[in-house]
Amino acid sequence: FVQSSGDCWVKFLENGARPEDRDGVDSVALSCLDGVSNGFSGAKDGCGEKCLDKGIDYWGADIKNVNPIYTIEECTALCYMEEGCISLTHRPRLRTAGCRTGLMVR
Repeated sequence: FVQSSGDCWVKFLENGARPEDRDGVDSVALSCLDGVSNGFSGAKDGCGEKCLDKGIDYWGADIKNVNPIYTIEECTALCYMEEGCISLTHRPRLRTAGCRTGLMVR
């Protein structure tokens, strides 16, 4: 099994030290959310979705990493509460089965 407990990295730079493509993470700059009512809950009508950088890691510039944080909304709320936080990267809780070799037992 590959597991992640749900990580939230809050950042002191707008897009981290350098944004990188990375599967399984999403990032947000709080400045993008300014004026977007209800943050990501407006994503269904396109409001919050434009602020979500899917598959982008705002690498570096971490204030801290907190887990378990299960949703991007929780991670965003944490960033708003953390002094100096202006962006974040979130990796949701994952639990995926890997391949196993060997005999099957019936």
